[in-house]
Amino acid sequence: MTSRTADNLVECLLADTIPRRAALVDFGLDYDIRSRTWSRRYGILQDLVRKGTLDADALHQVAGDGPGLTKLTNQGVEFVTAFDDLPG
Repeated sequence: MTSRTADNLVECLLADTIPRRAALVDFGLDYDIRSRTWSRRYGILQDLVRKGTLDADALHQVAGDGPGLTKLTNQGVEFVTAFDDLPG
């Protein structure tokens, strides 16, 4: 059985826990160990998921796509993933 990183991300956003590393990479999220704070992008996704305006299916469609995540969230914050500059 496989699991989508979007499913893990949504579960963790709702539970306020740390997603798996693959989800962090796929959605351009980072955690500052020194200050123990999440990036603003994590908060944006968490807010949208908790409001019910964003779900795992929508996130799955833009996994690894920074511009797609930026457009989907529509919050004026740029999402960048490790996959954005790969030739396509």
